[in-house]
Amino acid sequence: MRVQQLFQPFLFAILLWGTACISSSLEPVEIYPEDMCSRCKMAISDKRFAGEIMVDAGVARKFDDLGCLLKDLKAGPGSQQPAAFAVDFGNREWVNVNEAYYVQSPAIVTPMGSGVIAFKERSEAEKTAARYGGRVLNFEELVATVAQ
Repeated sequence: MRVQQLFQPFLFAILLWGTACISSSLEPVEIYPEDMCSRCKMAISDKRFAGEIMVDAGVARKFDDLGCLLKDLKAGPGSQQPAAFAVDFGNREWVNVNEAYYVQSPAIVTPMGSGVIAFKERSEAEKTAARYGGRVLNFEELVATVAQ
């Protein structure tokens, strides 16, 4: 009986530790003024155009332009897309690249000239596309057109 009483808290601690080690999903990390693009090595001076590919929890490859992020994804192994995030151009909050809507237009000036910005809401993307004479794309369409 005494052994069972000692064993139960030990088992509970192991279960807690094991569930804490399971990564539910990778989250984006903050961009700091000293951060540079992992691809082109330019300073990430305007977060509205930024993106990240998560390497591990709390560790990201950061990009100053969504075009750099797309090129990096294309150059990768390709078997499984890593967790990646783009900044919503309007509210500067992170959105998963697969859930975002993108506006592509030559009239949009981005750090590396991709002309691509991201939005969480389709309605915002549509308004911006109308203003810049651009088109709204989902991530799959964006990869097919931009990362060639």
